[in-house]
Amino acid sequence: MITIKDHIEQELDSLRARTGSDFSGLLLMDTPDTGLRWQFVSGHRSSRSKQIILRPGQGLPGLVTRLGRRVVLDESVQDIRKLRFDNPIMLAENLHAVAVIPIVREREILGLLMIGSRKPTLYSSQIIEMVEQEAEILSPVIYGLKSGTISSR
Repeated sequence: MITIKDHIEQELDSLRARTGSDFSGLLLMDTPDTGLRWQFVSGHRSSRSKQIILRPGQGLPGLVTRLGRRVVLDESVQDIRKLRFDNPIMLAENLHAVAVIPIVREREILGLLMIGSRKPTLYSSQIIEMVEQEAEILSPVIYGLKSGTISSR
């Protein structure tokens, strides 16, 4: 029997392959008081990526939450080299470009979906749209986990 964890990991593997990314990750906003972490990752090279704990408002999660919309840090961003050093997940995974999409349900951000590249990249609108569609697909799953209507097993 496939678990929710297995389902999410399969979705991340698929997203990484479909977008030609080196890394994909999912951060759940379920415990912002104790810190946020990328609970599910695909294509990670460092075990540190799952151990990074961010305070609310810190790093990429903080930026996306404050803006309430996607954040794309790629070759189109002038200070991308400096921004890499301000984001622990980019450093831990040696990512040169990321796109982070909020997973939203009823105006509440439930989590963040991220893709990343280890080489300088310029993300096309088609790639961003693909990640946004995946976030919509994952929204009811994440909502079910958060509300307790779906078990993580």
